[in-house]
Amino acid sequence: MFMIWRPFYFANLIVDPKDENKVFKNRWALLLSVNGGQSFSSVGSAAHGDFHDVWIDPNDTNTVFTGDDGGLWLSQDGGTGGCTRPICRFRSSTT
Repeated sequence: MFMIWRPFYFANLIVDPKDENKVFKNRWALLLSVNGGQSFSSVGSAAHGDFHDVWIDPNDTNTVFTGDDGGLWLSQDGGTGGCTRPICRFRSSTT
């Protein structure tokens, strides 16, 4: 169900560097698979949404950063509980 969405330029699969069965999919919601992509569940519901990037610390894969339209988020449980700790939030911008 979660994989049947139109693709966006930021739609990527990000594989945990120490566990090939753990796969993130960024899109409107942040999705996580712990079984190599056979199924996905939504994580990071407290964040803004529209996830554009995911970075997993290669030395400590429990540290996961995500970037979305609202800012930068941190998870220190490998993303399984979602990326719920805001590091910075975008409030306004000018050009």
